[in-house]
Amino acid sequence: MDFKATVPYLNMNKHIALWYVLLWGVSINSRGNILEVNGTTNSLYIKGDIMLGGLFQIHRSSDNDTCGPLSPQSHMQALETMVYVVRKINQNDTFLRGFRLGVLAFDDCSQEAYSLEQAVHFVDGSDFFMNKIEKDKKHEIVCSNGTDEESGLPNGQRNTAYNVAGVVGAAASVNSIQVANLLKLFKIPQISYWSTSPDLSNKDRYPYFFRTVPPDHHQARAMIEILRYFNWTYVTVIHENSNYGIRGAEEVQRLAREYGICIAATEMLPRDGGKSGEEEYDGIVKRLNRRPKARVVILWTAESTIPLLLQAIKKSGEKNRFIFLGSDGWSGRRYSTEHNEKILEGAITVQPMADPIRDFDNYLAELHPSEHSQTNPWFDEFWEMHFNCSLGHRGEETKLATTQRYVEPCNPSDRLSASNFKQDGQLQFVATAVLAMAHALNNIHRDFCGNVSGLCPAMKPLEGHTLQAYLRNVTFQDMNGSKFSFDQNGDGPPRYRILNYQQTTPGNFSYVNVGVFDQYTLNIKEELMKFKLDDPNYPESVCSPECAQGERKITKNGDLCCWICVPCLKNQFLENETTCSDCEPGYMPTENKTGCEELMTVYIEIDNVAIITLIFATAGITITTFIAVVLIKNRSTPVVKASSRELCFPLLIGVFICYCSTFLYYVTPPTATICGVQLFVMGLGFALCYSAILVKTNRVHRIFHAGRSTAKRPDFISPVSQLIITGILAGIQAILSFVYMVAAPPGPKQYVVPGENVVVVACGNLSGMSLALGMAFPLLLMIMCTIYALLTRKIPSQYSEAKLIGFTMYTTCVIWLAMVPIYVVTSTRVRPLISTINFAICLSCTVCLVCLFIPRVYIILCRPERNVKASNGFRAHGTKHTMVLSQSAISNADFFSDTEAVGKDMTSIS
Repeated sequence: MDFKATVPYLNMNKHIALWYVLLWGVSINSRGNILEVNGTTNSLYIKGDIMLGGLFQIHRSSDNDTCGPLSPQSHMQALETMVYVVRKINQNDTFLRGFRLGVLAFDDCSQEAYSLEQAVHFVDGSDFFMNKIEKDKKHEIVCSNGTDEESGLPNGQRNTAYNVAGVVGAAASVNSIQVANLLKLFKIPQISYWSTSPDLSNKDRYPYFFRTVPPDHHQARAMIEILRYFNWTYVTVIHENSNYGIRGAEEVQRLAREYGICIAATEMLPRDGGKSGEEEYDGIVKRLNRRPKARVVILWTAESTIPLLLQAIKKSGEKNRFIFLGSDGWSGRRYSTEHNEKILEGAITVQPMADPIRDFDNYLAELHPSEHSQTNPWFDEFWEMHFNCSLGHRGEETKLATTQRYVEPCNPSDRLSASNFKQDGQLQFVATAVLAMAHALNNIHRDFCGNVSGLCPAMKPLEGHTLQAYLRNVTFQDMNGSKFSFDQNGDGPPRYRILNYQQTTPGNFSYVNVGVFDQYTLNIKEELMKFKLDDPNYPESVCSPECAQGERKITKNGDLCCWICVPCLKNQFLENETTCSDCEPGYMPTENKTGCEELMTVYIEIDNVAIITLIFATAGITITTFIAVVLIKNRSTPVVKASSRELCFPLLIGVFICYCSTFLYYVTPPTATICGVQLFVMGLGFALCYSAILVKTNRVHRIFHAGRSTAKRPDFISPVSQLIITGILAGIQAILSFVYMVAAPPGPKQYVVPGENVVVVACGNLSGMSLALGMAFPLLLMIMCTIYALLTRKIPSQYSEAKLIGFTMYTTCVIWLAMVPIYVVTSTRVRPLISTINFAICLSCTVCLVCLFIPRVYIILCRPERNVKASNGFRAHGTKHTMVLSQSAISNADFFSDTEAVGKDMTSIS
């Protein structure tokens, strides 16, 4: 049965609620002998006029309904601290005038249900129960074993037990939540000394709960500040399966998201041990090892679960990989570090700030089982475990889940001392909780009773809501002289000590105070920090380094904590961590890539390179015009006729157009019309050139190839056919250019000049894709021309221009292949890019002129005696299917000027 889900929220009369609690407690007791953990007395009792209840974790929990082994000595110290402070208060006659404090403390065994059951003793011992349920019949029912039947207290002590004014405890948050749910029904204030769950700050749910420690959200912020201090941005969180662990981990995760710290994984520790628990711990460690870059492990758990996790890490062989960042649940505690020193070395823990209690060590040194066991029923068991000896008089009546028996008798001279006992660093919170109760009671006595010594009628009975109101406003100096008061939520002040578990000298480990976290400010003395004895510097816990300016993050495999850095493009700025956006035209990214700034706009200027290019183009236009004139005047001569004169003029027109296109880049500013003309003219010029050359080489190849197998004249070899085919090929380029301009309208584009705060406006068809699409068909013609030049390379020179065409195409291919790397290098700089394109155009045209026309012009003008018609003739060899054209069979001029005659001669030979 979950009492938290029932009793705290029942809307019922308190009489019914109390009976329900008692019956529920009896049902638990019937399942196991939890109440009989130590013989006939299961409580620490000190007689007083006003009783303070206490809940302490004397024994650890077990996997069944019984208590487990004795808890670490820090919990026994907490109980003794309450006894020590109460005795100090009672010894001061001027503080509580005429009345004394008493103690009724129980062991909750770190179990939620058992803690709630023990708290029932505070409820059924209240004046409310006595007055309303028993109608003031303060009878005593004596058992044969000498105890009171209902309270379990020694005979004669029952009446005073009913004045339970408030409760100090419990230690664990889960236990405090259960107890607070019960005590609020009966208006009994409660002050916890170690419970830090944020849930307990909710005054609507827990109006009678106070604590002397700060809640966990302050501790979580301290941890985040430590992560930020070391720049640890990739960490793992491990927490126990309890309200303390779950809420603490949630707060860490919330703050981590706020500060950009990535949680690689979150793991939950099982609450109980055993074989299944060991397997779960091993699985957790395996999953941790899958993320080797997450070296920091935030460990939010109580000290009892630490050893099992560290044993699993030890088995995995990863003893030196992790850096532990610990919560106050195990910070500064020796139990968690025993036999695990090497694994925990370098750990950083957060601990609520407290100072050692003065004279408490002297008090402990005076304690001995022979006297103190009458007050503290668990002291004998503690003494035996601490000194590993047997007192001899403890009987078999102790019913624990595991009961350790010792053989060697204890030495009567054994004492607790600095050599074998160290004061826990968190005991001040226990002392402050007791002092808060005492000061509130003193203030009530002053206001209600005035100068009357002892409890006046106004304090009989003491109402719980009155004590609650005085606790809210209590202010006092604690046992070390520091001022203390509760905040508006009933919490202690948020002050933490930062501890570093380090190897001070070889083999010697201890917690070293290296800093404080106070009022949300972290102060660390870095010179005191130490990771390992041989390596004091802390390693990184980062999955991916922060990207540089102008780089965006691309996550890997969907892990938001890990990424690769990719720089934004030249014209992009970093919009956010993962996105690069283009700057608008006329803008360029700022130096830090966080935005865009407007640039000064300029046009292509006629510089020295442009002048050289224009002179080159002008000379080409002049020479082209001169050659055209010469060929027209000598069009009937054998040399002109032998060069396929009908195709010479389209070729010259294409060359002329290409030369003229150069002026469009420099003379006129770029507009949509000019850019369209540039794209159209350049493509058309090259298409005319290479269409004419392709038709020439194709005609020669078909005639000579057909002549070896048949006397039939090839189709489409007449001059008119050749001109039509050339026109069709050039028309295809014109149509492609038109379609491309419709699909992607040309226009001016702004080009950023690297190293200059200007943009140059030029046509957008200079970019790689636009230029490639515009020149795709001419390049295809160029490749086909080169192929046919290779196929006709062995034809005798007097019959064709095959060798001249081949040399032309080889040279042109070299020019354009050389242009590609130059274009790539200059693609980001528009001025050299335009010069590169224009030089390539001019060189290609010049090669055509020099290789195809200059030799003809030279013969016409300088060697007219060679401009004659050669004789024709064939010489046959072998069968009719094999023939070779003789050098005297046909003249070069006749072959290209009178193809029909040649066909007839070939037919007669076959």
